[in-house]
Amino acid sequence: MSHTQDAKASLNFNLHDASILYPPPSKLGDLGLYLALSNGKATLLSPSAFKAIKRSSSHPDVTISSELSTRVFDYTNWRVVAFRLDPCQKSSRAADCQGQIRLVAQPILKPLAGEKPLISHELFAADFAMHLIFNLSPEKVREAIQGLNELKVKYSPSTQGLPLGVHPAFLGAKRDEFAGKLNSFNQSFAQEQNLSMTAFLGSAVAVTGTQPFKWSFIALKM
Repeated sequence: MSHTQDAKASLNFNLHDASILYPPPSKLGDLGLYLALSNGKATLLSPSAFKAIKRSSSHPDVTISSELSTRVFDYTNWRVVAFRLDPCQKSSRAADCQGQIRLVAQPILKPLAGEKPLISHELFAADFAMHLIFNLSPEKVREAIQGLNELKVKYSPSTQGLPLGVHPAFLGAKRDEFAGKLNSFNQSFAQEQNLSMTAFLGSAVAVTGTQPFKWSFIALKM
């Protein structure tokens, strides 16, 4: 990328460039848009770590139907649905910046017969989520910003002044190509060896809406 392109991209860097939301799942053919927790290039969260989260999420106040629980806690159903780069995360105990990439994953499921009256799509994201926080060195932060600039210059969606929502590049003709590049980016910078924390959130409401509404929240340092 030329110096001029780099300067232009940096000048227009905005909310959508640091926080990227994938489109809600709807069609079976769209499953390839979403990055799995483990794939041929990188592991974001290992099956053993996933099992630890599953054990920690068990709570007497949270009752998930056994059928839904089986699908929700199937490691292979989880996919990345959102991304954020934080170049300088600070806390009261840390004077220096800590660069981080945060990924949000959800279980993407096929609706069953009893769920179809409420779920009209071929796929849906169940009301559960994991936030995966990966630490980056200052050098890796610079590389990540450069990589995001390159994505912006290549796909150049108009995002200036737009409220945060599904990234416009997912709505254009190059949607699949953009998803592939973004997933490759995440595989390069978000790997289990630099995973620092996970947070799990889940509701006890089955998609049929017949159960009381309760939430489970667990945070684990890795």
